[in-house]
Amino acid sequence: MKIDLTLDYQTILRNEARPVHVVGKLTAAKLDAGSRPRPVAFAVVLDRSGSMTGEALELAKQACVGIIRNLRPDDLFSVVVFDDTAQVVIPLQKPVDRRGMAESIARISPGGSTNLMAGWLLGRDELLKAGQDCDKKILLLTDGQLNQGIIEPESVEALTRNGFSKDAIRTSCLGFGDDYNELVLATMSAVGNGELHDAVSPEKFPIILAAELDGLQKITAQNLRLRVEPKLFCHSWIQFGDYPAIKLPDGRIEIAIGDLVSEEDRYLLLLTEVLPLPLLPDGTLPASLEGEELLGLEFVWTEIGSTEIKGCTSTHLVRIRGTQTDDDVVLNQEVIAVIANQIAAKATREAADQARKGDFDEGVRSLNCACAAIEGFAADELTTEAKDLLSKGLRTIGSGQVSARDLKEFVCESRRYARSSTRSSYPGSRKTSNPGRKPSAPDQMQQPEQ
Repeated sequence: MKIDLTLDYQTILRNEARPVHVVGKLTAAKLDAGSRPRPVAFAVVLDRSGSMTGEALELAKQACVGIIRNLRPDDLFSVVVFDDTAQVVIPLQKPVDRRGMAESIARISPGGSTNLMAGWLLGRDELLKAGQDCDKKILLLTDGQLNQGIIEPESVEALTRNGFSKDAIRTSCLGFGDDYNELVLATMSAVGNGELHDAVSPEKFPIILAAELDGLQKITAQNLRLRVEPKLFCHSWIQFGDYPAIKLPDGRIEIAIGDLVSEEDRYLLLLTEVLPLPLLPDGTLPASLEGEELLGLEFVWTEIGSTEIKGCTSTHLVRIRGTQTDDDVVLNQEVIAVIANQIAAKATREAADQARKGDFDEGVRSLNCACAAIEGFAADELTTEAKDLLSKGLRTIGSGQVSARDLKEFVCESRRYARSSTRSSYPGSRKTSNPGRKPSAPDQMQQPEQ
């Protein structure tokens, strides 16, 4: 994996504290042609409660059959359904009898309530049969709330987190319609090192399931973590991607970034508050040409190649230079798009939380603060996407009429913008591809100079 670190201001005025963004571009290695060193185990946990009756359940079943067709001979697959209780439809197995597996799926019929965690737990138990030699993932598809069995959000989060940390089982979630709990699914996908998908219509199911399997089969940087240590001139720092984070025994903060697939570019954003860089007593600059120490960063991951798997570590010391000349303080245009998108994503996520509590004025305030920050870049061509996201939020939240559908889109879209990636096609959104729209932030960063 290639790691490039860039500051929005490489040089700042001395004797002045100020915020500085650190942008990390993480590029996953290419998975060469040939067999991977190990197969994948993929379990679909499907809500068949009464509200899924009709087209939704039928298209979900068809999507599962499509997955079976795309399995490699050594891959493993399972289907679990749940309503009041959970049931294994296809025990974890290789796709030896693809027709028989499809026939089992065709016999799935609708049921009653939504015991979501019973389904997840049974899917987990199926994947545990795969042992340690597989990459394992659950894709949970639901259109409803937790109303049977384990319904406490804290317990749901703990079980999902433990599934990844202890058993290396990733969890992605697909919410369908307007009635599912987007906060629960967002949390499950975050601590489960997976993706969150929002499907307005069931026609999206095949696209999402296929993308999940394809991503699992093409992972080349697995379980990527970033360990952050503030150095002498860092007063404080925050991350913008909303990734799960823990404090390590040595005091560093570890951010769980997740998995990267073959040739994916992922953009990570940290905001640091830089302490005043000193001058010598006689007013001259210190002799250091490299700059002052700001952050110590350590990236840790497992590299998966065509023939081997190996643990990798990459350490970096981020420095910042000081000057007494205003003209030396120059904004790096190449990182504006990523920074703007992630500022907009963070504000949208906060505004959605405030609107959910009925505090629309505070939500509008969060969005307006982000608008002002982005306007400060004075780079309209590079901030189009960010402004579009904020404008949508201001129109909706500013009206004081926020629907359940609006909240779901805010949560899912802000997550996509925050985790800036060349792989983030967001197939579950109402948002459709528009050839005339401005390119995404990663695309903008890679455009050649005119």
